[in-house]
Amino acid sequence: MSSRILKVPQKLDSETQFKRRLIERFFVRFHMTLALLGVCVSGFLVSKLLLELGMRSMLKRYLVSICISYVVSLRLSASGCGT
Repeated sequence: MSSRILKVPQKLDSETQFKRRLIERFFVRFHMTLALLGVCVSGFLVSKLLLELGMRSMLKRYLVSICISYVVSLRLSASGCGT
């Protein structure tokens, strides 16, 4: 006879459930904050770089920086999904 001890799932109290949910939500929100920060910084840096390279048209500069920021957001979301 094997002497395995089976763990019976116990009902978690509300404080433990609250702490677990808070930790899970914190990590998701922290990840999204970092992704949003990365997208904003990439847009700012591209715009600044284009300005320093002599592109004076704000419309063209912003269109390029928005497109590159969009690509950065896609890459960050893909890396967050594990692909």
